[in-house]
Amino acid sequence: MRQEMRAQARVAVTRRASLSAGDTYWIPCMIMDMSDTGFMLICSKRVPVGQLLQFRCELFPQKSLECKIEVRHVNDDGIGAKIVEIDPQGSSLVQSYLQEQYSHAMRPH
Repeated sequence: MRQEMRAQARVAVTRRASLSAGDTYWIPCMIMDMSDTGFMLICSKRVPVGQLLQFRCELFPQKSLECKIEVRHVNDDGIGAKIVEIDPQGSSLVQSYLQEQYSHAMRPH
């Protein structure tokens, strides 16, 4: 099995999130891992590759990330999505969250 090389390290997380295709209906999903450019998600609804979706997730208490993602691949493991639109505040929030996750992962257990 060939591993795809990634520019950014991915961090394993388990975090609830929501997806929307632009309507008022939000689909619950779960983040399985993330990097500063995208996510691996598990979602109960099938979404096609190429679909643009609104993404929402509370990364810290009362601090939610909202951005636009594009579905890049779908397989049995989940949905691979790339962040295609994010504001500077959202980008900063992702960086802070990833730094916190990296530091937790590096601590001895």
